[in-house]
Amino acid sequence: SPREDFAETVAYVANNWKSLENGGHGALLQTAGKPIPGAAKSGSDITHRPSATKILEVLRAMDWQSSGQN
Repeated sequence: SPREDFAETVAYVANNWKSLENGGHGALLQTAGKPIPGAAKSGSDITHRPSATKILEVLRAMDWQSSGQN
């Protein structure tokens, strides 16, 4: 469901917050939609990173500034 997708994307962004703070969201967008290494083996429900669109949607909802000054 869209709500679940959004929640998963929020969790993904939260898990990667350090890289966001350090390097902005460019790195997250470069790997968007790609498989997460080892996720399928570990039995995780989330085996692919969220799409760039979803990541940007979450960042916008959080008022993230792409300059990293937040």
